[in-house]
Order: sequence, then structure tokens, then C-alpha cells
Amino acid sequence: MLRAAISKGEATGLEAKAYVHSGRLVPDELVIRIVKERLVEDGMQGGFILDGFPRTREQAYALSKMGEKNRIDRVLYFDLKEEVLVARLSGRHICGKCQEIYHATNRPSILEGVCDLCGSALVWRKDDQPDAVIERLRAYKTETFPLVQYYENQGCLSRIDAGGSMEEVERLVNQAAQIGSS
Repeated sequence: MLRAAISKGEATGLEAKAYVHSGRLVPDELVIRIVKERLVEDGMQGGFILDGFPRTREQAYALSKMGEKNRIDRVLYFDLKEEVLVARLSGRHICGKCQEIYHATNRPSILEGVCDLCGSALVWRKDDQPDAVIERLRAYKTETFPLVQYYENQGCLSRIDAGGSMEEVERLVNQAAQIGSS
């Protein structure tokens, strides 16, 4: 939602841009406004998946007050060693034109630095560079990690071992989704 608001040039997106590009967390009140704007748009009535929200207790509390149709069924906590996380994020590249995602080791393009789909240059987002990733992790430890306990206490948290293969992680996610829908 943040990247969409930024790319659309919306007022809230422009406010968020400086934070996102430096790897810092966008202030709660701004993120909450962006999420509220999105959740009232068409297409959200059948449910949705939030990735990266809420990140703080204030955001979690605000989400809980957005009404029954926005209630949390299941929270997935992807557990992964920090060094693996940094390597995965800092190896990510994206096509500047079609937004296809590549990874330096896990999913490289055929021609280095060139999108397989449209032939445009691949870019390394500022927030995926190692220094920005490490800054994001610092903020995560103080601001977001406490939500693991918060949602565990509510009985809706599923811990996912994200160190396995994509297929293994997908299987664990599907199992957690079944728990959330029952």
C-alpha cells in the first residue's frame, strides 16, 4: 500500500516516500491513514492479506478499531535468522518498468541486470541495500517484535519456520491459513 501510494503520487504517499527510501519506519499515524484509505476501496469486501502491517502496538490497536469487517483472523510470524534475512533482502532486484522481482542467487535474471520479461534494467531498491535492511531490523526489534506476543495472547499467531525451501514455507503458510479459516 505504501509503494502504491508513493507511485500514484498521492499526498500520503509523498509523505511516506522519504521514510521508505531511507529504511526507516513510516510514522504510525501516516501508515494508519494509508491503510484506512485502502480498506474502504472496492474489492476489499471479500477479505485481504496485510503484509508489514501492523508494525507497532499503536497500529495494531488502530486496526482493531477499524470495524468487524477488518478483524484479524490469523497472523503469520515468519521466523528467520537475521543473517539469512539480510542476505535475502539485499539480494533482491526489481524491474524498473514491469516490477518483476528477481534475486541475485535465488532467482537471477538470464542476463545480469536485465529483466527477462520486458528487457528493462533491474534496480536495487534503496530499502533493500544492506545498510537500510540493518536499520529496518533495528526498528523491527523495538517496534514490531512485541506484536508477536500481542497476537499470540489473542490466539491468532502462527509461527512459520521461514528457513526452509519455498515449497516448505508455502506448505506451512497453507496449514496456518486453514487454522485461520476454521
